[in-house]
Amino acid sequence: MIARLRNFGSFADGSGRLLTVLAIAVSLAAATVIAAIGLTDRAEKEFESRAALQVTYETQLFEVFTRSLLQRFDQVLMLLREEVLEDGPPADIATWSTRRGVLREPLFQIAVIGADGKLLATTENASSIGVDLSDREHFRVHRETDADRMFISKPLVGRASGRLSLNISRPVRNAGGRFLGVVVVSVDPQLFSDFLEILGEPNNAVVNLFGQDGIIRARAPSVPGRQFIGGSIAGFEVEDRVKVSSEGTFRAISRLDKIERIFAFRRLDDLSLTVLVGKNTDAVFADFYEQRRLYLTIGFVSAAFIIGLAVLFEIYLRAQDRIRVGEALVALQNQQSTDLIGIMDGCGAALVQTDSSGQIVACNSTFAIMFGIADRSALVGRPFDSVVAAGDLTAAQFGQFNRIRSAAAYPVRFESSFMPSDTTSVRRDIMWSWTQSKTGIDPTIRFIGVGIDNTELRAKEMMFIQSAKLASLGRLAATLNHEMVQPLNVVRLGLANLKTLIERDAPKEDLLTRAGKAIDNIQRTGSILTRFRSLIRQDRNAVEIAQLADAIHAATGMYEEQFRIDGIKLRVETDVACELECSRIELEQVFVNLLANGYDAILRSRSHGKAVPGSSQRPPDIVGIRIERDSGAPEIVRVVVEDSGGGIPADIIENVFQPFFTTRSNAGGTGLGLAICRATVESLKGTIEVSNAGRGARFVVSLPIRTSAAAAPVSA
Repeated sequence: MIARLRNFGSFADGSGRLLTVLAIAVSLAAATVIAAIGLTDRAEKEFESRAALQVTYETQLFEVFTRSLLQRFDQVLMLLREEVLEDGPPADIATWSTRRGVLREPLFQIAVIGADGKLLATTENASSIGVDLSDREHFRVHRETDADRMFISKPLVGRASGRLSLNISRPVRNAGGRFLGVVVVSVDPQLFSDFLEILGEPNNAVVNLFGQDGIIRARAPSVPGRQFIGGSIAGFEVEDRVKVSSEGTFRAISRLDKIERIFAFRRLDDLSLTVLVGKNTDAVFADFYEQRRLYLTIGFVSAAFIIGLAVLFEIYLRAQDRIRVGEALVALQNQQSTDLIGIMDGCGAALVQTDSSGQIVACNSTFAIMFGIADRSALVGRPFDSVVAAGDLTAAQFGQFNRIRSAAAYPVRFESSFMPSDTTSVRRDIMWSWTQSKTGIDPTIRFIGVGIDNTELRAKEMMFIQSAKLASLGRLAATLNHEMVQPLNVVRLGLANLKTLIERDAPKEDLLTRAGKAIDNIQRTGSILTRFRSLIRQDRNAVEIAQLADAIHAATGMYEEQFRIDGIKLRVETDVACELECSRIELEQVFVNLLANGYDAILRSRSHGKAVPGSSQRPPDIVGIRIERDSGAPEIVRVVVEDSGGGIPADIIENVFQPFFTTRSNAGGTGLGLAICRATVESLKGTIEVSNAGRGARFVVSLPIRTSAAAAPVSA
């Protein structure tokens, strides 16, 4: 045994040497990858440096392009100002511009504004002559300062042209310096996008023109659905850079369109403008990406080759060592099994070890005692299922065992129940936990199970459930009170009407009708008591095939007399026939509660004196209930209940279905009616929704219909 363990030690020494070889191989592979990464970093910096120079050059070109455009526009302004000083504003600027050789395009408008801010002449809509433009920035700047300089305004929509434009203007002053007005040309901001055609890269570059106030004057190309012109660069990186330097380059992700670019800018202080050109890094680094892919591929392939050789070498040496140490491992496993049995005997829980087929390899005395077996050696070799299934119980009481065919199929945790062989009156509930065990490189897999007897714990748990059930009787009593008030009120009112009819010697048929309604509501009260008694016993109400229309008629019959007495019109529409699988009593109670809510809402609305605006009289009060079908969902039927009670306040409409939420606490409301309605409807796999519509609230109950048989006709 000692010699075998020494051989095992030499195997461990060999493994250490192999790990050293692997470490060297990994180091060489890492060095190869690092070298490849270093080459890619160097190439990236070179590409970025060349791109920065290119963008800087393009920014200089954009500056020349911008100055050239503005110089052309300024020449138009100088000619127009000379005309105004000599002969006054031209009566027809369009003719004047043609005579002077001034091209209209790309100019939107050529205009003259008087000293009072009124439009004196324009090439656009003649009806705009006289429009007050004194609030425009390009007018106020020249009126409030004495400088004779060209001014470029923020982008705005022209009142004469009706288009987004940049207003380029100069002041008009006589020889004595008196302010006479402003001459203006309006241009399309997209005019500056022509520079992209000059670059030949409209898809990979972007140009911006913004003022010292941070407002974007022009940007190209435009993005569909996004308006950048007129926006602000406040908070952008370029804002901080322009403040400290007149030109520069940087790399950043644009906050306007989330695209990474290399930017270059130049500040034009004489024009109070800054030009900015950016180039998409995907285009800049397109060739670099190919080089990087090549460098990294070579580096990783080389690293994988080096590591692969080391792994193959290690596998070869381990295969040689496996043969040498195999016997030592078998002996070691046998010793471990012996030690495990000793440990298992000292444990208070039931421990069992099986092989992959579910055969018991070893178990402790607690396991044998738990199942009433005196000699635990008799269990070795037996299937685990045959032991836990001892006793005369059905397979369903064995938990998972009737579906298990091997130890490998055991769940991590499961419960089992059985009758010990020495008794027939006490059932044991055992909680099992399983884990897999594998020693070294031994292919034999063992499963170890730990069982704890939780019979007493389960009994205490059932006592706690019963206590919680009794504690809920107080809440059920409040619900019962709410359920019983409605039918008993109908019985009380019906008997009072019956007494009045008897005193008036009314016909026998009327007396029998009133008495019949009272009896129906007394029977409803008994049904409600039976339902709550079933609820206390945790029984389910019997499911039957019910006509939806019959349930609605039964519910409306309870309120028909009361609605008539209080002058409330009850509108019932049940022309749609359909059947439901439900408890009809519960379904009727849903409609009874919704009708009761409408009735109470109308009475409250009357007490508050609500009326239609502009009308001196209150319109008729109505509670309606109708059945609707949706052609788009033939398997669903909707019941709509509406009233004219003024609706539900918007701040509480989302809370009306919460238990114990009520706005009628002073009037005896419990806040359980709508909560019961929602619970009942959801138990039928339906939904209930509430909203305000017309003059009151609108409840919509959607229920699945019974499609296995044709619906019977609705009774009259």
